[in-house]
Amino acid sequence: MSDDGSDAQSDTISVISGSDATEGFPVDIANLADVEDEVEQEVEQEVEQEVVEKVEELVEAVEKEADDDEELQEDNSVISSGSDEEVQIECFACDKMMTQGSGHFPCEPDEEYCYDCARQVEFDQQNATQANQLASSDDDQ
Repeated sequence: MSDDGSDAQSDTISVISGSDATEGFPVDIANLADVEDEVEQEVEQEVEQEVVEKVEELVEAVEKEADDDEELQEDNSVISSGSDEEVQIECFACDKMMTQGSGHFPCEPDEEYCYDCARQVEFDQQNATQANQLASSDDDQ
């Protein structure tokens, strides 16, 4: 029985390879190995190309972010340098020192007063207005 089984197996191999078992089978394996190597090389090249493209995209993104950060730092340095040099001015009435822009203008736009002096000037103006109104009402009687 063993002879019949081995004959059937060699016939099957001959039919698959197209010739007898010793000639066709090794050639087919060699061709498959070449094709496999070519496919592996193509896949490796595609993977390498994708990796290179992704790395280039990442590098561009990092460079853009670095540029944006640098611009932001420049903007912040301009803002902070302006705020570090707060200009001090004197109150128009009492010569008290205050930062420019923090004063009040009860009379003229170029006369900057400290808060206390501005309140006093406004109080004086209200009293003068009331005094004028009282004086004019006395004249009518």
